[in-house]
Amino acid sequence: FPSHDTLIRKRRIELNLSQDELNKLLGWQSKNGQVVSNIERGLQQVPVKAVNKLSTCIDERTHH
Repeated sequence: FPSHDTLIRKRRIELNLSQDELNKLLGWQSKNGQVVSNIERGLQQVPVKAVNKLSTCIDERTHH
């Protein structure tokens, strides 16, 4: 199975979102999508308090 970081990156690209755009959708204030970048590279875990919001942002049913 692909790792969660690979799945997040794949889905973000499918939705044509930059790391910075996803970062802003999640309400994270880091520069240039740094948190998303770190998550996608496996350097940082998704904060527990952000799991639901992240899943909503990348859920295909919310982007039809």
